[in-house]
Amino acid sequence: MHPLRVHLKMGHPMTQSKRSNSVHVQRPSLRDSRRAPPPPPKRTIPKWVWIASIVLVVIGVAAFAWSRRTLPAPEGTETFVVASAQHVDGPVTYDQTPPVGGDHSPLWQNCGFYSSPIANENAVHSMEHGAVWITYQPDLNPDTVTRIRQLSASQNYVLASPYKDLPSPIVVSAWGKQLKVSDTDDPRLEQFIRAFRQGPQSPEPGAPCNSGVGIPR
Repeated sequence: MHPLRVHLKMGHPMTQSKRSNSVHVQRPSLRDSRRAPPPPPKRTIPKWVWIASIVLVVIGVAAFAWSRRTLPAPEGTETFVVASAQHVDGPVTYDQTPPVGGDHSPLWQNCGFYSSPIANENAVHSMEHGAVWITYQPDLNPDTVTRIRQLSASQNYVLASPYKDLPSPIVVSAWGKQLKVSDTDDPRLEQFIRAFRQGPQSPEPGAPCNSGVGIPR
């Protein structure tokens, strides 16, 4: 009788050790590697910036409305319909003395005070831009002329010059508007300037009243 042989199938010790000690490592998938980074945090505008912006807008709107406000015309102001406002070369015949609008020179008169007469056609162009034109009799009292000079020098868009054959010692004109006064002490003179200087009656308010012709004194 042959002795019983028992065969035990055993794995290699090193193989078993590798199996028992192996660690499973999961590699990142292609989708994970392409995943976009998180977005940066949103920047919020401080509250005070919004408030300041709103305040500036309100101030701007109010300033524009104030500049375009309509003030009452002083008593005695005459209103005329100006039918045409074309640029022309040469002299123009006007219906009013001095003129209050109409066809005019392509060049405007620089605003300010003049001690000598200026051309109607240039002055009318200045009024088209929103200027007020103070005309005075050449033999007017020197003190009154000084006051007219002060009125024209202390604010922009005011033109002043002597004018022959005026129907009144002082005549102040704007586009389509005119007032006759006897002296600069008449409060209506400054009222007229406030009402019509850069007023809504001007066809081109805000257009230049410098860089034209003439040298104010």
